[in-house]
Amino acid sequence: MARQLVSDKKETSLGENVVVIAVFALLMSTFIYHFFKQQDSITKVGFDAIANVFITKLTLVHAQWLMDGKPDLIEVSSSNLNANDDDGNEIISIKVPVNNKGWIDVENDTGVRCEKIWQYVMDTEMEFMRSPVSAVEIKLNQSSNPADNQGYSMCRFSIPSGEFFEYFSQNGKIKAY
Repeated sequence: MARQLVSDKKETSLGENVVVIAVFALLMSTFIYHFFKQQDSITKVGFDAIANVFITKLTLVHAQWLMDGKPDLIEVSSSNLNANDDDGNEIISIKVPVNNKGWIDVENDTGVRCEKIWQYVMDTEMEFMRSPVSAVEIKLNQSSNPADNQGYSMCRFSIPSGEFFEYFSQNGKIKAY
């Protein structure tokens, strides 16, 4: 009788373990399903936040340009703690080039104009959630209506999932899509 009691108890605990594992697997599969279902919206919200940070930093540099008397270079503090100059000294501030209207802009001598603008504004590598951010310069045709031009070129910053925003350095406007 004692052996049968022990056997019944083992069967009961084995049955309980199977039920616990089944419930745990069901909960995990539900979580994974909802996570992947929401991943696109999470990415969109995150990239929108990056665009808002870009706008904020541009506005701060423009305001500093106005307060400093409209110089060609604005000195801003660097948040990149690992930044070093050619001699190995830690960089505490960087000089950011601006155009004659006070918006961050660089000369296009090497074909990486938009990448340089990103690095001046964001002070980070071109990466978002372990995905690369691409930067493309798009030349715009000059129109007789200045409102149509939005500048002579723009930078489009995008991620592989398709979200992007555009920066017009001639007037500092950002358009998010």
